[in-house]
Amino acid sequence: MDGLDTLWILDSKGVCLLQQIFTKDKNLVDKNIFSSFVSALLTFSNRMFDDHIEKISMGRVTIFCKVFQNGKFSIALAASHDINEKLLHSKINEIGEAFEIEFGKILTCDVIYEDQFITFIDTIDNIFGIKTIHVIPEHTKFIELLEQAELNNYSELETVNAILVFFEALPQYKRKFLLQTTFSTISIFMDSPNLTFEQIKRFENIFSVDN
Repeated sequence: MDGLDTLWILDSKGVCLLQQIFTKDKNLVDKNIFSSFVSALLTFSNRMFDDHIEKISMGRVTIFCKVFQNGKFSIALAASHDINEKLLHSKINEIGEAFEIEFGKILTCDVIYEDQFITFIDTIDNIFGIKTIHVIPEHTKFIELLEQAELNNYSELETVNAILVFFEALPQYKRKFLLQTTFSTISIFMDSPNLTFEQIKRFENIFSVDN
């Protein structure tokens, strides 16, 4: 679907649970700072328009807002002015329904961790029929690991073991996101004829996250 810019899902207090950017050339903005602005829009929309999807023009985009599950969470979506609004409304409702089914019970918990919602990006992609790449802090940590290996002249065995330990320590959902953008790099080490049987099995286990 063309014309998408950024989507935010916020809890009842205005805390951003998930931010998804659809444009490749857009920098990742601080979601916690910007969510306060989006939350203000949603509060206005909720009070004035009673749970309908409303839109507010902001510069080059229009922000579409809707409150779900009696205020337990809200969705805001920035899109180009010429977006197909009827289709977009349908997609926002579909996303809201899917989010409620998957995370409705979690939203009632006293403590909520934002990392719990990262996997929902795949659901959003499926609903819009697109594929986005989500960058997490572990991308930077992985790059730093490789830089340290080069700087300290790690042997191939030491580098492979460092990579394996790094990925094995990640939760599966983070491992999955990281593999999307690092596969070509990891495959260089996986194709080495010097791998031990144990290392091969550990790599296989890491990649089994997609099965």
